[in-house]
Amino acid sequence: MAFLHGILSANETMFMEQPLGFEELSKHNWVWQLLMSIYRMKQASHVWNKPFNSAILRWNFVQLSCEWCIYICCSPTGTIIFSMHVDNIFSTASSAAKNNHFAALLKSRWEISELRPAKFTLRITFSPNHSTRTISLSQTMFINKIVN
Repeated sequence: MAFLHGILSANETMFMEQPLGFEELSKHNWVWQLLMSIYRMKQASHVWNKPFNSAILRWNFVQLSCEWCIYICCSPTGTIIFSMHVDNIFSTASSAAKNNHFAALLKSRWEISELRPAKFTLRITFSPNHSTRTISLSQTMFINKIVN
């Protein structure tokens, strides 16, 4: 759904055939002009990322110069770090309250789904140990797949 929040600029004119089941009866040969990006458009990720990036920067996040999909926000009340992959966000913070605040910021601008806690993403398994306040990362499943 994130790509539907990307508004095409005036110099990007895109058309699509009417999808099956949504055709207008008297206009079978007509096409639709798109005003917003949709999945499978080559520029959909870029179009979606423009408003996302603008909002994130307004919220005092800094985009890492060495890895453009990672953002960080440090304040006297704590730190939030998140990574962005297409339209999926993986965040961590110095406290649960700080992470909840970040989720509230996102919800104030977009409809989001929260899937917690993360156990596996991008071929990495996360194993938190709350008593020692550590997280172990493993790529055993990925390595086994390559070996097999």
